[in-house]
This record gives sequence, C-alpha cells and structure tokens, in this order.
Amino acid sequence: MGVMRKNVMYRSLVAIAALAFGIFYSFYQPSRYGLDLKGGVSILLEATPIEGSLDFSSMERLAEVIDRRINSLGVAEPVIQVVGSNSLSVEIPGVRDTEEAVSMIGKTALLEFRLKESDGTIGDSLLSGRDLVKAEVSDNMGMPVVSIQFSSEGAKTFHDITKNNTGKQLAITLDGEVQSSPTINSVISDGKAVISGNFTYEEARKLALLLSSGSLPVKVDVREVRVISATLGETAFDSSI
Repeated sequence: MGVMRKNVMYRSLVAIAALAFGIFYSFYQPSRYGLDLKGGVSILLEATPIEGSLDFSSMERLAEVIDRRINSLGVAEPVIQVVGSNSLSVEIPGVRDTEEAVSMIGKTALLEFRLKESDGTIGDSLLSGRDLVKAEVSDNMGMPVVSIQFSSEGAKTFHDITKNNTGKQLAITLDGEVQSSPTINSVISDGKAVISGNFTYEEARKLALLLSSGSLPVKVDVREVRVISATLGETAFDSSI
C-alpha cells in the first residue's frame, strides 16, 4: 500500500512539474510559436557603442527604434528581446522580403548636415537627424525627393546655419555618405529641407521610413539570420554573417 501511494505521489509530482514547465515555456517563448505557424525571419544583432560605453538604456533605445522600423514595414507583432549585455534578438513573423527587413533593421541611418569646403572636404556635423520630426516622400519636377521637417530647436539651428553660411554648399550626409550638396541661397526659417539624390521612388520611400523611425543609438552588426518556414519547427534557411 505504501509503495502504491509513493507511485501515485511520484506521478502527481511529475505531472505538476510537466505542467509548470509548459506554462513557463509558453510564457517565456511566445515568439517561436508565431514564427513556426506563420514563418518569418529571426535576426541576431550585436551592438557596439558609437561613443562612450554600452549600457542597458542604449539597448532599450535600440529596441524601440527597430520596433518602429519594423512597424513601418507593415509587419505585425515583432518580438524584440535584449540578449545578454550587447545583443538583440529580433523575430518577425510573416515577413516576405527578408533582405529588406535586414537592411531596414541594420542600417544606422544617421542624417547629418555639414558644410562642404571649396576644396571638396566635408566639415563637422552642424545638425543631425535626431532633430527631425517628419520625413516623407514628395515630388520635385517629376523626381522623388525626401522632404524633412525639423523640431523647433532644430529649425532654429538650421536657421542659424543658413544665415551664417549663405553662398556656401551644405552637404547632406547619410551614414557618412554625401547624398546631395545644395548651395545655401537664402536664410531658411521654417525648418524645412529637401533631400535629393537621383532616388527611385522606392529608395526615397525607404529613406523616409528610416529617417522617420530615427537613427540607431549604437552601431549594430548582423550576426545571424534564420529564415523559418511556415511548417512547424522546420528551418528553411540558416546562415550566419
């Protein structure tokens, strides 16, 4: 009789442990179920500080910016988690264009305004995209451009730049690459500017989305990309970068 009671108690404990594990797993692993059902992409990013040190608040800001970028793609329910001290796991169920998703997520998208000297050299940053409040695609004589609007503080800085440098070229750079270098013909007081660069409409659209979501607060490297098929548990493609 004692042996039977022990067996019953043992089985009960096993059942309780299994139930507890199931609850724990479903609570802490919600994203995998979505990826397995819908398919999608899993991306592992490694962050390094642009300047100073890397802290948890930087990783949280990184997660917020990437979340805005993914939402701009029209993808629902991404799962973004900080892993360790310098990595970020991004899982996007149902994504169709993997290359676009990776490009949108990993690009720093730091917009800067710098004076271009007469010898062609580019000066220090005078204003950055962190002061933007709006970026959208517009048309300029049949060519797609990106129209931007600065915050009140950014507009004041832009006013001072154009006032003090009339007649000079102002280089507009994205991640250090010059997009255009218009000449400052007059003082600009309304905080508006246009970025042109022989863009296609799709290129202008992506640039506007990147600028609207904000630049990444840290530098990121894509360490792993895994494309998950819609078949439960089956990995269609697995590559490390």
